[in-house]
Amino acid sequence: MVRFPDLLGQMAVTIQGHLALDLLEKNNVELIKGVDRASTTTISALRTAVKVAHHMFDRERRISDLSRACDYRRPTGLLFAEIVTSSSTQASKSAPKISDISPAPRVVAM
Repeated sequence: MVRFPDLLGQMAVTIQGHLALDLLEKNNVELIKGVDRASTTTISALRTAVKVAHHMFDRERRISDLSRACDYRRPTGLLFAEIVTSSSTQASKSAPKISDISPAPRVVAM
């Protein structure tokens, strides 16, 4: 025959077990959320790092291509610079002066 105090003791142990399992479940849910946030942040940082590395490599490649092109075509580049300078000088000479331009007529709103 089971006594009443024994039943009360078993109920108390069962309730404590349920509370402990509840606490473990809540902690595990929070842990999973934290790991998910950390992995999302890490993946975003890695994606950013890959993009930066790709663009830096691309930039270095373009700079080396331009350097090689300038080394091989330096006389052509100088000739091009002279042509651009002379054409801009001619354009500025043929452009009208600001004092020669008449102001736009004013429109009066009614």
